[in-house]
Amino acid sequence: SRYPVRRTFTFDEVALVPQYNNIPSRTEPSLETWMTRSTRAAMPLVPANMDTVIGDDLAAVIIENGGYPIFHRFTDFGAQQAWVDRYPEKTYISAGMHQSNQIRDLLERGARGVCIDVAHGHSEQMLKFLEQLKRDFPEKECIAGNVCTPMAYHDLVNAGADAVKVGIGPGAACTTRMVTGFGVPQFSAVRECAEIADKLRVPLIADGGIRSSRDIVLALA
Repeated sequence: SRYPVRRTFTFDEVALVPQYNNIPSRTEPSLETWMTRSTRAAMPLVPANMDTVIGDDLAAVIIENGGYPIFHRFTDFGAQQAWVDRYPEKTYISAGMHQSNQIRDLLERGARGVCIDVAHGHSEQMLKFLEQLKRDFPEKECIAGNVCTPMAYHDLVNAGADAVKVGIGPGAACTTRMVTGFGVPQFSAVRECAEIADKLRVPLIADGGIRSSRDIVLALA
């Protein structure tokens, strides 16, 4: 067939097989991880950069526990400037590719980095935009997404991404798959991208499809 069909999985369809354990207590393992290729975080959780999820209160909790919030872009520009002023060097802002002037202002204001957030991140326009942004702000971190294939992850990393958001269509509020028919079940998308991430050493963020603690465990594994 010109378009081969393959089996992929959601989080609901898989489980981890228990292995021999030599850890005395569940409180002992470190939960530290890499947020980006150059930023280490004390916790492996990143709230979705949606207006119904992240705000001042949750951002404060994340920062207090050693994490970094990614603020959303669905608010007025003054509020975004206030976030950067309140949490300098701990804040990632979000933007689309048409918000170049706002990105520049917020990065110059002190934001740690930016999440370039588009529905389909594997595009020529995205790669060119990311390359230019890294040329203009080489000291700032760029998180890019969203994608759901290893080739897309690879291309974003080559364009300069410091972290890649993986997930197209798995979120409870996302209508992409229902409307367009595009996407990859999230467990398989994360697993396949993680295999190449293991070689390229650029972190990925599993974005969407997390509904319970078991899904967090599966995504981390």
